Amino acid sequence: MEVGSSLGHDARRTRPADVLVPNWVLGKPAAFDITVTSPLTPITLHEASVTSGSTAQVAENRKHASNDAKCSELGWVCVPLAVEAYGCWGPEAQTNLSRLVARLAIRSNCCKSQATLALYGRLNLVLVRANARALLSRSMATGSNAASYLKQWMRNTMVLEKNTSYRKTIPVLEKNTSYRKTIPPDSRPEEMGFAL
Repeated sequence: MEVGSSLGHDARRTRPADVLVPNWVLGKPAAFDITVTSPLTPITLHEASVTSGSTAQVAENRKHASNDAKCSELGWVCVPLAVEAYGCWGPEAQTNLSRLVARLAIRSNCCKSQATLALYGRLNLVLVRANARALLSRSMATGSNAASYLKQWMRNTMVLEKNTSYRKTIPVLEKNTSYRKTIPPDSRPEEMGFAL
């Protein structure tokens, strides 16, 4: 969700928030900016082989550099949620996801470990499926036989998503729907199996 900004034309092209969360820290809204990065690029490969999560941390720093000015002008807190393609979350993302888990646990009346399982389970499933789609599109473009195996794998993960137990660990709360004004319909938590 991009809200107008008085910054220059070039600065307004990028969105400071993929998801805007009201009342995140000290009453300020948070601009969650989600990014997936690969540790296998020639520039990051060496550091990624030495330090786990280094590529995600670089991506978080890059998001801060491009979005902090826009967010502070709007009175928001910039929260980059960077994850590497293989599932390693950046340090700032882990901190903020832990904060989100604490809120989910309280609102859903479940323990923090169940909320953590539900949130990371869903996020990891989405990441794995996106990776599979990327591989599938590449293999179809090159005419590889791997396409048929990937199609079958995608069908199996769709069945797995419908039958996983973590979807039942956090009940959906229908009472509080005030967040609907700021979260796009396809990103609403109840569609992900839990409530904020």
